[in-house]
Amino acid sequence: MALPWPLIDKARLDGNVVEDMQWGIDLALAGHPPLFLPEAYVNSPLPQTRKAARTQRTRWEHGHLSTLLSQVPRLLLLAARHRRWNLLCLACDLAIPPLSLLVVTYCLMLLLTTAAAIATSQPAPALLLLTTAPFFFLAIAAGWFVHCRRVIPLGTLLVAPLYILRKLPIYGRFLWKRQLTWVRTERDLAPRT
Repeated sequence: MALPWPLIDKARLDGNVVEDMQWGIDLALAGHPPLFLPEAYVNSPLPQTRKAARTQRTRWEHGHLSTLLSQVPRLLLLAARHRRWNLLCLACDLAIPPLSLLVVTYCLMLLLTTAAAIATSQPAPALLLLTTAPFFFLAIAAGWFVHCRRVIPLGTLLVAPLYILRKLPIYGRFLWKRQLTWVRTERDLAPRT
């Protein structure tokens, strides 16, 4: 992200572990919502070890979820109070959990409503979720096809369920041992070519 110097004072660093997300919210509240600049290009090395990747992923996931829980109600209230469409849109965007958690939640809800349908002979909730399944997974496939297929091969997409399973402990730790402090991710910086 890039910030004009005059706006730096309007953003605060309050210990949020996803400070860039919080800055975007703070600046939107101050009347300077983020803008997408398609010409911008950022190149940052990803962590090379599993431990470093897990550290960064935990910070991102826990920070995203903490920010979602603390900021979405605030943004919805301010959007309604001040009739600011951009804050409503920001709240709706922020309310979407990370994709892997969204998939896990969907599958869990499908399992629970199916069990409830069997136990109670009330299939409506399970049928509703089942009818949305093709659209849910089609949206994921379409997003991959349009935006990611040059970077993420189809074979990698097909093993996404394994990736999601590996992230379950991160979500469990969010409930029982949430990461509250910013932890620097170790990176092996490869020489530029």
